[in-house]
Amino acid sequence: MNNDENIPDMILGNWTDNVDDDWYTKHPDDTTFAISEPGELAYLAKLVNEGINFTGKTIKLDSDIDLSEHYWVPIGNHSHKFNGTFDGQNNQIKGMFISERDSEYVGLFGQIGSNCALNNITILGKIEITLKNDIRLGGICGYADGGSITNCHNSVNMSISSIDKIDNTNPSGNYIRIGGIIGSIENSTAITNCSNNGDIAVDSSTTELSDMHQLGGIVGEIHSTTGQNTAKVIDCYNDGNISNKISKDDAYCDIGGVCGWINNGLIINCYNSGLIKSISTSGTTKSYIGGLIGYTEGLDLVNSYSIGNITVESDINCNDLEMFVGGLIGYSRFWGNVFSSYNLGDIEVTSNARTDLNIYIGGIIGYFKASSISCCYNIGNISVETSFTTVPDINSDLYLESCSAIGGIVGFNYGGEIQNCYNSGKIVACTADHVDENISKPSIKLYLGGLIGYSMASGNLINSYNIGIINVFITKIIENIDESSLDIALGGITGKGNQYKISNCYNISVASSPSSIIKCGGILGYESNVGTLIDTYCSDGNLTSIGNKASDDRVTKLSNDGMRYLRLLNGSNNLNNGQESKPWSPDIFGVNDGYPVLADVPIQISPDGVQTNSEKVPKSVIYIVTNNEESQQENYLKHIALATGSKLNTSYQNVILDTFNVINPSYSWKEFDMKYPPKWINTSADNSKNSILLSASGTYCGVITYDVSEKSSTDANVQPISYHYTTLSRTVELKDGLVYDSNDGSGKTYSVLPDETGKVTVEDNMFHYDGHAFVEWKNTADESGKSYKTENELTINSGSIILYAQWEEAYTVTIYVSQENATIIITDEDGKEIKPEKDGTYMLPQGKYTYKVFKSGYITSTKEFTVGDLSDEKNKEITISVDLSSSSSGGTPVSYNVTYNANGGSGTLIDVNSPYHSGVTVLVLENNFTKDGCTFKNWNTKADGSGTSYSAGDRFSINSNISLYAQWEEVSTPPAVQKVTVTFYIGNEVYKVVEVNKDSSLKDKFPVNPESSDNDSNFKEWNTKEDASGTAFTADSIVNEDTSVYAVWEKSSSSSSHSWWWIIIIIIILIIIAAAYYYYKKNQN
Repeated sequence: MNNDENIPDMILGNWTDNVDDDWYTKHPDDTTFAISEPGELAYLAKLVNEGINFTGKTIKLDSDIDLSEHYWVPIGNHSHKFNGTFDGQNNQIKGMFISERDSEYVGLFGQIGSNCALNNITILGKIEITLKNDIRLGGICGYADGGSITNCHNSVNMSISSIDKIDNTNPSGNYIRIGGIIGSIENSTAITNCSNNGDIAVDSSTTELSDMHQLGGIVGEIHSTTGQNTAKVIDCYNDGNISNKISKDDAYCDIGGVCGWINNGLIINCYNSGLIKSISTSGTTKSYIGGLIGYTEGLDLVNSYSIGNITVESDINCNDLEMFVGGLIGYSRFWGNVFSSYNLGDIEVTSNARTDLNIYIGGIIGYFKASSISCCYNIGNISVETSFTTVPDINSDLYLESCSAIGGIVGFNYGGEIQNCYNSGKIVACTADHVDENISKPSIKLYLGGLIGYSMASGNLINSYNIGIINVFITKIIENIDESSLDIALGGITGKGNQYKISNCYNISVASSPSSIIKCGGILGYESNVGTLIDTYCSDGNLTSIGNKASDDRVTKLSNDGMRYLRLLNGSNNLNNGQESKPWSPDIFGVNDGYPVLADVPIQISPDGVQTNSEKVPKSVIYIVTNNEESQQENYLKHIALATGSKLNTSYQNVILDTFNVINPSYSWKEFDMKYPPKWINTSADNSKNSILLSASGTYCGVITYDVSEKSSTDANVQPISYHYTTLSRTVELKDGLVYDSNDGSGKTYSVLPDETGKVTVEDNMFHYDGHAFVEWKNTADESGKSYKTENELTINSGSIILYAQWEEAYTVTIYVSQENATIIITDEDGKEIKPEKDGTYMLPQGKYTYKVFKSGYITSTKEFTVGDLSDEKNKEITISVDLSSSSSGGTPVSYNVTYNANGGSGTLIDVNSPYHSGVTVLVLENNFTKDGCTFKNWNTKADGSGTSYSAGDRFSINSNISLYAQWEEVSTPPAVQKVTVTFYIGNEVYKVVEVNKDSSLKDKFPVNPESSDNDSNFKEWNTKEDASGTAFTADSIVNEDTSVYAVWEKSSSSSSHSWWWIIIIIIILIIIAAAYYYYKKNQN
């Protein structure tokens, strides 16, 4: 996958010179720091690289940040490691660009310590480096010696090239270790729930770059010296492409979709969908390439798969080449188990070498010299083309030796055990296309097998089959080659066998030869030393069952129809230490053309019948057959399917040519057992177990059990034969709720979901740890976290809270009582009862204890005892014998307490009659507790209400201590009513203030017709503006905020008429005055 994020043309300087230090310098003694700017992250790098390791401290990234302004300098180096916790909180770090480096360790983090935890980081960017010495490179981190990386995701494309000769001062060779997540890890490092989408490209085709390329989609190299399975990669996937070019003598390439090179490791629930391509352009190169792992010296690989194609090439300038290629693993030795895993990717190998060539290719493992492969299959096609050409400067008296071993499961098996496996992929080999005449002493060996190319050293193959086509082509052989120098064998099961073992296997492919020099057989192509064949079957289309023998009565040849009868495979030879073996099932789903399928291979059905790698194949399909679709179990299966995003197919088809009747199909569950060696274990399907399954993370598969009867049988006494069939596995991961972790004890991590209000109650411990006693729960794996007690109530609105069991060393104490029907109770110094383990023993730390023996409602014996110093002898067993044979009947009556718990409420309620003697009837009290916003519902023996309910006045007989928890119901209270005021003004004075409910009207509170001080004005209206330019306000106006309104007036009509009368009177008066003045003047004259 190419993320197309290129390094900008103009990047100025690096982040070391552009830091922001306020987040740290102001509070250097804090234990938790929050950063949200790129300069703040750069200052973290500067602090660590100068010697502050942040042990015991946490850095949280509060937002997305962009680093594209400057080149990134990794956090931590060889001298100064980051040793704290960094929590990205699922934010993205964008634009991380690196082109030069001062250290061997390159990534967002350079090197981390054993106490470091990198969590919830997503990174995007690009790394382009011109190399001159060793490098450990990863998108998240370069190197880790311990610590953990969890939920981290890389989308950084990484490319390495060189223009100069590499520094060869390292006497052990120079190394390139690159992983999408991390370059190299050592010892007890854990990589969990991580993914890579970035491409990895190494190109040294024009120079001597390195002695060793270790490239992996998740991690380049895993090297652990602390024991088996100590380094872990769990629940990870790679979707990035890996390409490699190399040209150097004595060079090594270890390339895998998950990990390049590994020893003492564990890989569980991982897959690769990226393409892998490696090209050797010159020199003598050893290539170890696998869809998941390139090279391993100790590995358990479990429940994992690859769907990415693999291409390996070499050209004319190469000599003395060795290629080890596998759909899952290229090369495996020392120890290791591959369980419940498969390959769907195609493998294509092309070589044109000058001299010797050794090729080992397998659909699962190329070269296998380890422990076991079980419950695995290959569907991918394998194509190999080899040729040999000399060049003028080569000595004409050239000796050539070519050896190729190619198998659908394993190319070369050196003493390993393979069982319950199958191949349906096509195998095609084309060899010696251009054998030059200058090669005077050629020796060409080619072994092709449907399951194994070459098996020797007592390699054991059990309960397996091949339906894949096998072809070999030789298009040109020089005339002077003696046939004795050619050793070519093709077998339906094994190409060549030397001290081998094959039992209970079949092949339907017809092994045919295009040349008389090729040995072909339905089971073996060539048997060099006599091996063991038991219950083996091949198609009668094969001329022989063993290529170099005319006949062999150890093999049965059958018609294809005859091969569909299961009794031949499951039948009468009493395998497995005298117990009759039934590993086979009829093909009731029609996925194998009606031929027998393996009953215990849990992932052999592809989703919706898809058998190609054209699309990613999720492991999320559960196929189940039941009798009754309305049954409680069926509803449970649907619940599982819907809750986990799975598809549920409840039908089957009988495609066995009307040979069988399928009778009474039913089902159960199998669960993956994380103990070693890994295996599937049967799981009960009763209701109590179902509830555990729903709340437990893990990998499950359905098991169909049914009877088969032969339709052709007329014998009424013939009983149907019972079979089972295992379906596709499903990994269930529950992240929400209250999660319980055993913290190195035994038992599966499980979670309990909160109720609809987010409430959840802490439960009793259900885990076990040999030699230890449970102390309490904490929210950290170590002792530094917060403590949680049983029956504490927590609120979880989203996400999860993880509680880790805390343990202390303890003695194993067993108490024997001479009388039957007597029971024991042990209490500590505080009177707390110690619960026994499942086997009846007690795990007791150092301290003082009391045991009481109860019988018939009485305490018949009481005694104190002391557990000594555990430092002298850990896990010591103590046996205490209690002899009651001479005791008289009776004793102290047993007493039990009744307590009332407010369960989140407040108040006090005490039963004054408690304690009660055993068997006494107890009266349930009235509730006296209160809880805000709630009303009391009833009492229950469980805080979450899942126990027995009681109401006040109920009675029960007591025979143990009882706690009754108040159960509450929320009371829906109406929202508080908000008040607003309306202020009425007449002029500048307040006339009236009215208070009403918000969003209501005044109605009858509305003031009508206020009086004015001006007798000539009448009231007109109330208005929201003093100048009357606003809105009229009435009794029906809705008020939603405090409001002021103003009186608006108008002149009255009566006032206007009075004014006219005054004018008339004034005019009359003026006329009278004028007339009087006229007569006055007239009389004077």
